[in-house]
Amino acid sequence: MEKILSNNDKSNDNGYLTPDGKGSFLAKFFPGWVLYTNIAGVFWGSWWQIKRGNYDQSDWGQSSCRILQSAEKAGLRVHIQGIEYVQQQSEAGPCLFLANHMSTFETFLLPCMIQSYTNLSFVVKKSLMDYPIFSEILGTCNPITVSQENPREDFKAMLDGAIERLNSGVSVLIFPQGERTNTFNRNKFNTIGIKIAKKAQVPIIPIALKSDAWAIGKILPDFGKIDPSKSTHFVFGEPITLEGNGKAQHAQILDFVEGYLKQWECTIVTNGDSNADTNS
Repeated sequence: MEKILSNNDKSNDNGYLTPDGKGSFLAKFFPGWVLYTNIAGVFWGSWWQIKRGNYDQSDWGQSSCRILQSAEKAGLRVHIQGIEYVQQQSEAGPCLFLANHMSTFETFLLPCMIQSYTNLSFVVKKSLMDYPIFSEILGTCNPITVSQENPREDFKAMLDGAIERLNSGVSVLIFPQGERTNTFNRNKFNTIGIKIAKKAQVPIIPIALKSDAWAIGKILPDFGKIDPSKSTHFVFGEPITLEGNGKAQHAQILDFVEGYLKQWECTIVTNGDSNADTNS
């Protein structure tokens, strides 16, 4: 991430924003083709490094930064804020990152932002490990896999896997919503993160994100339509230390995420109602 910022010379007190004019000519007409062909190139190069035994978590972070560059070539504009909290926390020890989940985009981009400061492990669905080449790349960060079919087994896998990694000094990223959705419902943002952070005695850094520029695909859910007209946002909050049963901190995280999603005019669901407070 530091390299990306220095190259673009666009970092300031408001974080990082994709510079104007980064999109290629072809991106005006075929943004999806530009993005996916560039990502394929990143994957291929990374895979060759793996085969030579010369690829680790740091390299995965660099691959993620190249995917950010690929997204910008496809005409997508990315705004990142609060990265200083990641840097500050990394000096104190590992932490748990909790984020809402909209698309595959954040799975590809968050290592670029975090890996420069702390080793990172993900909680990911097992189906992602079925993709050729990508599964080997993702495997370098020792991910925690869940089936999304058996909630009890998934809960145990997340709890045990996250605590093991945090205790070994590796930070962990979890999407408590489980499935990707453009709609935010507080009731579906579960408390697994609170339980993990409490047991591992680590702080939580909340992440609010908007990544619907990369849509969920109809045939392949992980690879949908790319829409450069939609801006992409990532905001990291200050580290939160749990107190007592953690209920107050859980509400604080929900307020953080929901507050930014409202600013970005994303869909918010209240009390299970399908009607939106704001329109996406």
